[in-house]
Amino acid sequence: MSGQSTVMEAAEELPSSIPVVLKKLMENPPPNLLEHCDSEKDDKAKLCGEDGSEEGGGGVSGSGGVGGGVVGSVGVSASLMPAIWDKTIPYDGETFHLEYMDLDEFLLENGIPASLEEELQRTLGKAGGGQEGEEGPVEVPKKKKMEEEEEEENWTQEKMELSWMSLQNHPTLSVAMSSVTFRIIHRLLQGLPLPKAVERDAFKSWKWRNLSVSLVHSLLTGPWAVTCVILWPDLLHKIHSFYTPLTYLLICVSSGYFIQDAGDIILSGQARASWEFLLHHALVTWCFLYGLYTKHYVAGAVIALFVEVNSIFLHTRLLLKLACAQASPLYHINKLLNLFTYVFFRLSAQFYITWYLLRHYATLDHAGYFLATMTLMNIMILIYFYRLLRADFLPRSRKHCAQNGTRNDKFVYD
Repeated sequence: MSGQSTVMEAAEELPSSIPVVLKKLMENPPPNLLEHCDSEKDDKAKLCGEDGSEEGGGGVSGSGGVGGGVVGSVGVSASLMPAIWDKTIPYDGETFHLEYMDLDEFLLENGIPASLEEELQRTLGKAGGGQEGEEGPVEVPKKKKMEEEEEEENWTQEKMELSWMSLQNHPTLSVAMSSVTFRIIHRLLQGLPLPKAVERDAFKSWKWRNLSVSLVHSLLTGPWAVTCVILWPDLLHKIHSFYTPLTYLLICVSSGYFIQDAGDIILSGQARASWEFLLHHALVTWCFLYGLYTKHYVAGAVIALFVEVNSIFLHTRLLLKLACAQASPLYHINKLLNLFTYVFFRLSAQFYITWYLLRHYATLDHAGYFLATMTLMNIMILIYFYRLLRADFLPRSRKHCAQNGTRNDKFVYD
């Protein structure tokens, strides 16, 4: 073989210093090694075929042989190089420093996903767009939080709807609970100290507590009614049909108070002296209960409760008179506010409902009954208004002043 003769010629040219064993090995090389060299030359020649074809036919084999030798030597040298992980870092005691790095920080800096969920989100984001892929991992907790908030909101809404349905289906229970609540308030007020001018008289003591409960009701329902009309202006234009859960609850609370207060007057033995008050409560209660059970005129009941804004100052006036504080500056300020709210909230609300009933009389259910009720109540509030003007703004005799607030009548002389 040409390869064998070449090896023999090279062996003869070696100096005499080469060991005999190496010389024998060169003279009698293993046949597998020579075959491997020939096959390697053929492979290298094929890889460099394109370069050799550019030089011409005669130089192909020569250049291929030379090129194959060069490439082979480079390939052997590259394969004999140690792997980078087998190398050791030189340590001179000064330049080498060991630093701690957080794993999450390292992964974030090098763009390596920390979890399968982030990798999936990033892959989906890249499929939909580069910007979405970058914001994908950030959107995962935000979206989850939004879903939790939406689920909580839906649960709260469902709970409110169930409570609202229960309230509509059982208005009697709601009214009874309101009555019990105001009765508990009446009991709690009994523990508060009374003015000296009140505690010596049993009637005045009862009247003080009764008016205190009435003041609590006015402070609650008056602003409540005004707020409902501000939030839902349709209450003014759809007295017969419009209502909301909050307005319906307001009528339940107020109905419970009127029933409790009427019962307190009767059980305390003051029914005969306060018959006007009982008549007023009876008219109001039947209108409110009609609205609760039929779902009609709830808006009208809310407008009617505007009078409770005036009742705040009316009850305060009576409490100050019971405490013999007519000469105090507070009484004079209160009587002016009482006059203003009497006209603006009590008279205006009553006359507006009456006008609405007259205008829509032909299209309203049981309009005659409500119109008769409103007419009677309008007469009563006009009489009370005359008494208020006569008591606070018109000259009175000393005898009348001495009797003012001392008789067992709740309204006649007050």
